[in-house]
Amino acid sequence: MPPSPIPVYSYSDDDVRNLRMSLSSKSSSSASMLTSQRSLENIRHECPYCRRQFRRKHDLQRHIRLHTGERPYRCDNCSKSFYRTDALVRHVRSEHL
Repeated sequence: MPPSPIPVYSYSDDDVRNLRMSLSSKSSSSASMLTSQRSLENIRHECPYCRRQFRRKHDLQRHIRLHTGERPYRCDNCSKSFYRTDALVRHVRSEHL
């Protein structure tokens, strides 16, 4: 069975130009709308002390501890305190193991 012929389309220069203009305007408006949506989604939580913005509430809460001086994570071995759990874990591993 012979292969089916590939259809050939003929477009005028005006058709091509119009198509390109249409695609470029749609993509740029869609891109700008998507960018503005992403920027709204990405920044939700603002520090009341310095106005720094965070995507996650947890990151803001951790950041606020820098302003308040709160250090809720205390080493059981030496009573040194930290404002982040990862700093406490690093301290215990390097000092007490």
